[in-house]
Amino acid sequence: MSISDSKNQKVRFIHASDLHLGTGQYQSPERADDFLKILKRILDLAINKKVSFIILGGDVFGSLDILPEQLRKIVNIIKDFKKKTQNSIKIIAIEGNHDIRKYSRGARIKRRQSWLRFLQDLDLLILLDINPDAPPENLFQTYYNKTRRGGKIRIGNVIIYGTSYLGRRTEELLPKIRTAITQNDGFFHILLQHFGIKGQMKNVPGIALYKVHPLKDRINYLALGHYHLQFKIGGWIFNPGSGEAVSSVESNYKRGIFLVEINTDSDKRNKFSVDVKNLTLKNRDHLWYTIYFPHIFQMEHDVIYYITEKLKKKFTNDVENRIFSPSQKPILYLVLRGNKPLFSGNLDLRFLQDTILKQFPVVTTRIYEKYVEKIRTLETFIPINNIAKI
Repeated sequence: MSISDSKNQKVRFIHASDLHLGTGQYQSPERADDFLKILKRILDLAINKKVSFIILGGDVFGSLDILPEQLRKIVNIIKDFKKKTQNSIKIIAIEGNHDIRKYSRGARIKRRQSWLRFLQDLDLLILLDINPDAPPENLFQTYYNKTRRGGKIRIGNVIIYGTSYLGRRTEELLPKIRTAITQNDGFFHILLQHFGIKGQMKNVPGIALYKVHPLKDRINYLALGHYHLQFKIGGWIFNPGSGEAVSSVESNYKRGIFLVEINTDSDKRNKFSVDVKNLTLKNRDHLWYTIYFPHIFQMEHDVIYYITEKLKKKFTNDVENRIFSPSQKPILYLVLRGNKPLFSGNLDLRFLQDTILKQFPVVTTRIYEKYVEKIRTLETFIPINNIAKI
């Protein structure tokens, strides 16, 4: 739905990515539902903010492996959204690398199979893609509802171009993509892609910015997905980050979705201003606690008692200070440091996890043993003079 007056036109949309629907993190049903809640929040925001469309930058699903109940919930959430909006807000997506994995449970998967294509066949979203081997003039075919195929779609004064995840061919195809996009046609151009920009995440591969920069004279808004950390570059490259933390190391990442408003001055051809606001999505709290062992424990039950007593004090203080939401149980990441316990066998982490879940208000817990040990060498046990020199 466009908002317009006699001189100016405004179009508003939501840019989200990396929802990883169906992810069963830590074998927790509650955790799997967290990813579904993010989808529903995005759709609710789309209604509340009166947007024209939603774009999803790939990895909408966590993998090709998904439980039937999770898929049913996803379908119902989108169906309910379409019913509420009378199909007036389009959902436009591309496939990311997680959406189109070649293997699933050991079976080879043919190209162009994904749950996004299943949702497209149900008329629940629009999936953009291209034949990367086509010549530039035929690269972005107009999307037709009857065939449900195409690489570009026009909504009002906006044209959205998109391709599925191109992997190693991304750099090779960027010049062709640039050539294929019409220049100075008076429309606002969005290019929906799934790749990262080198340097935005430390030690994570990406494409150098200078190789992407030639797109700037054809693209007003480069909508990315892939990196789970949010970033913006130069007022035209945008990556919202993942909807939820997909791993423990991502618990402190900046993430969310972008609410974008395009302002078009009808008196000035091809003159646009873009306002991009970050909307934070409420995620489940992630708590990182470190427990230090001041001495070497001899028995396993002493270790568990020590840990639970420390946690009782910590949780009491945190509840009083309200560092996490009382309405939703947090995820607990527990780091064990100090002197490694000395008893027969290793610490039974499964039993420790079960004990914590029974005694404390957490949805799940992950335990990391990071003890500091003295380095023992052969010289510790045998006098150096008795070691043969060779």
